[in-house]
Amino acid sequence: MKTSVLLLTLLPCLVGAKPISFEDRPAGSRLKVTFESQGCFHNSTTYFEFRGDSVQVWELTGQFDQGKPAKKVNLGTVKLSKADLEGLELLLDYYQAGPEGGCTTQDTIQLKLEKDGKVIATEKHVDGSCAASEVKGVLSLWELRTRAKEAIDI
Repeated sequence: MKTSVLLLTLLPCLVGAKPISFEDRPAGSRLKVTFESQGCFHNSTTYFEFRGDSVQVWELTGQFDQGKPAKKVNLGTVKLSKADLEGLELLLDYYQAGPEGGCTTQDTIQLKLEKDGKVIATEKHVDGSCAASEVKGVLSLWELRTRAKEAIDI
C-alpha cells in the first residue's frame, strides 16, 4: 500500500508534471479542493475554490436526510495571507508524503487545478492519521472551513 501511495505521489514528477501547489499556482487559475471526512461520529464534505489570494468555501448538508437531496451551502469567502498560503503548502506537503493511518477518521482530499476552463492537474490523497493539524505551521482545511463559517456568523 505504501509503495502505491509513494508511486502515485511521485508519478507527476516522473512524467515531468509538478505537484499541485497552493503558493505557486498559474495566474488566473482556480484550485478546487473537495475535503471529505468520515469518522465514528461525523461524515462531512466541504468544497473549497482558491482564486488568487482568497478561497470560497461550501459545505454539503443534509446528505443523510432521507428523501431530500443534499444541499451545497455557501459558508463564505476567506482572504488568505502569505502565512495562510505557507500553512496550506505545509498541509499539502504532509498529504503528498503519504501519512500513515491508524485513526478511525479518514479524510479524502481531491485537488483539481483549472486554467482557462481546462483541468491541468489533479491529485487525490487519503489521510487516516488524524495528525495533519498537529504539524507545526499547518493551516488545516477544518480550520479554513471554521474561519469561513465564523466570517458569515458575525
